[in-house]
Amino acid sequence: MGAPDVVVAYRASWVEDFRAIADHLEPFLVGVPHHVEHVGSASVAGLDAKPIIDLDGVVPTCGSVAAAIAGLVAAGYEHRGDQGIAGREAFGTVDGLPYHHLYVVVAGRPPYRDHVDLRDHLRSTERIHLRPRYVHASDSARRGAGRPLFSCQPADRSRSPSAGECSR
Repeated sequence: MGAPDVVVAYRASWVEDFRAIADHLEPFLVGVPHHVEHVGSASVAGLDAKPIIDLDGVVPTCGSVAAAIAGLVAAGYEHRGDQGIAGREAFGTVDGLPYHHLYVVVAGRPPYRDHVDLRDHLRSTERIHLRPRYVHASDSARRGAGRPLFSCQPADRSRSPSAGECSR
């Protein structure tokens, strides 16, 4: 199934979709210290967004990443590596669940902070009329053709991730 590419009006059902996906993950992460967070624009009540549920499986240390990956692979997820963002492990989707993006990140590390900072900024901002603007062709190779950029930034862009933050 391809990723939805149209921004739609906010749907209250996105909260239930997140919970269903998070509940599905739990049996496969037993014994792995973690929590699951709803991040991304669909986690912001009232905000129009693409109907994609973004989830972070948050582990406390780099030492827990491999066990989380193994659990999610056992759940039927395809591990897709860091996709060029050190410290963020990406996964394909599975059938039978709402469309979603799933990542494993380490608490406090830049990929986790970026997701949470943006979500929290959007949640705390007075009702804004934030719409994605699509990247120019010159930016396509870096971000992927047609991927939206939002007109705000996570709170702290001064950090730079170290290469291979969690080498396995």
